[in-house]
Amino acid sequence: MGWFSWLWNKRRDLEKLEAEVRRNTTPASLAGLADKYMQAGESNNAVETARRAIERFPESPRVREMHANIMRLHNQQLLNKLQKELETRPQAGTYARLADIYYREMHDLNRSLELAREGLAKFPNFEDLHLINGQIRYVRYAADHLTKDGMHCLEHLEAAVKLNPMNYKANAIMARVYTEVGAYDRALPHLDAILKFAPDDGAARTLQSKLRGLQPLGDDLEDLFKAVEAIGGPGDATRALASLFPVEYTKGQAPPGRLDVQTAAANITDFRRVEGAKAAIVMDEQGKVIGSFSASGSSAELAEMVWTLYTTSEDSARRMDIGSFTRGSLESPGVRIHMVEAGQHVIAVATAKSTRDESVRQAMNAYIDSVLKG
Repeated sequence: MGWFSWLWNKRRDLEKLEAEVRRNTTPASLAGLADKYMQAGESNNAVETARRAIERFPESPRVREMHANIMRLHNQQLLNKLQKELETRPQAGTYARLADIYYREMHDLNRSLELAREGLAKFPNFEDLHLINGQIRYVRYAADHLTKDGMHCLEHLEAAVKLNPMNYKANAIMARVYTEVGAYDRALPHLDAILKFAPDDGAARTLQSKLRGLQPLGDDLEDLFKAVEAIGGPGDATRALASLFPVEYTKGQAPPGRLDVQTAAANITDFRRVEGAKAAIVMDEQGKVIGSFSASGSSAELAEMVWTLYTTSEDSARRMDIGSFTRGSLESPGVRIHMVEAGQHVIAVATAKSTRDESVRQAMNAYIDSVLKG
């Protein structure tokens, strides 16, 4: 009876958590449920909940951490097997498969890109490695609209299509990207290719008919990408056209989350509870302050400092081709500045140098979870 009672109590606790998630779906409730499933040995439910959580709250630090832990455990045997194969008898397919697991299952774009690059250095004519390189670049381009990511995305997808003209995913992403930047003449051949081997693709045919006869917005592709980057994304007309042809989004490609601006402004004072906190600020990616507090000194001075640090970090990240700034800290005389980007906003906290970094990290994570829109 003791064993059955234990099982019964475990299942009853899980049902309570399931009901709580249905009643109030938050990063904390989903992460808690996934962790409890794992503890109860219900790994399939844990994996499914982790996937649902990362789709709903892709920028939640708690959800990201939970998702990474559960997916690592779920895929550990396969990851070890493939890694051993790379070490003993590396093959193009092994690189592609391992990169794909890190991309789709783990949502670790950096490791996936690293593996795909390493694979292409050894096997430069392997279609799937070009495809995954292009897909990861597309994810990064869709998030930040950086010219370098867009150009590299097309470079690898063009290579994939050269190796296999019937590669639907490569043709589809290129048609979408070319349309978004206004290179309509370059998008059409890929739509034509799709309709040769998928003549019933209604979305491809609709976009094809809309683009026929349209003049491209320019001849130089890099200039078109730079124009999109300068305004932070496609214009209304090109966005509307591209939306006619949705491209599959695996949820490693989840669109950026958004903050509830009113809640973000109201909750910024939560950082007062961090020992040694001197000031905190949240601003959008154009530098507009949403909310702030300062125990001493000027919030305007903090805003100027944070904006300078953020834009400098963004510029450095782009030059180094590592995507956009996500999190970091910097020491200056008498103070340490902690910064994180989430929900298309920048959050910064100024603390004494003696303040534990882990305390600040936990406070920032809790703040992000409290203000993210579901």
